[in-house]
Amino acid sequence: MLTLLILTDFTDAAFHAAKYACSLSRNLPVKRIILFHAYQAMAPVLVTTEPGISSEELDREYTDMLLELANRLEGEAHADTAIDLQVENARMQDVLNELCVKENIDLVVMGIGAKRQQTEGSSNAVSIPEKVSCPVLVVPETAVIQPVKHTVFATDLRELNDASYNELHKWFSMLGGKLDVLNIDQQEKEFGPESYVEIKELHFRLEQFNPEYHYNNGAEEGKSIIRFAHQRGASLIVSLPRHRSFWGDLFHQSISREITYRSDIPLLFVHDL
Repeated sequence: MLTLLILTDFTDAAFHAAKYACSLSRNLPVKRIILFHAYQAMAPVLVTTEPGISSEELDREYTDMLLELANRLEGEAHADTAIDLQVENARMQDVLNELCVKENIDLVVMGIGAKRQQTEGSSNAVSIPEKVSCPVLVVPETAVIQPVKHTVFATDLRELNDASYNELHKWFSMLGGKLDVLNIDQQEKEFGPESYVEIKELHFRLEQFNPEYHYNNGAEEGKSIIRFAHQRGASLIVSLPRHRSFWGDLFHQSISREITYRSDIPLLFVHDL
């Protein structure tokens, strides 16, 4: 059974991500959803401006706002899924990992707004997936809320350990549906003989999901992934961001902005453990 942590700053994009997360509970075994706001991280849309307000009073105000959000989400989640509220007087980045451990979080869900995608300004949607210890689902404001029936897994054929494959197996098993594996040629090997061992290992590890394999050695990897996902009619893109090679660089170079700021398909970042 899964526990989801939904990050909210009370924007339209955050509400859309919350609706998307609630919809997942209708197809995945989600037992609990936590609506979470850290009010030192980002100011909400509405908050009191009275001078000298105490932390306790702010907690109450934000809790009321979370309660209103929970009421708006009524009927969106499975009837057996509990929705809890949590507020922290802290910077989100300072408490998120601790909270994930304390609450046994399986998945962090967050939104990214259409305007933010257009301006490509700094965003938690880029930084948090790299830093948080559990998987992160980034939901664009323009993403269609629908069951996940077709997933694209983007990889650069690097060697993964058993823990990483176990995490991928967990999500691919729960999501079900069709799986496409898109191999990205980051080192310009062009998938020749030197890639044989990695390709063989990948096929062996994912055999039970009967995926289709595809190869891309073109430029602009981030855009290529999104374009491929659209061509295949995918409803989810999966990647592994925490690695010093392709996906590690992804979060420090322009590719990160391409895939996060350009995509209208939800992005599931499953960490390379």
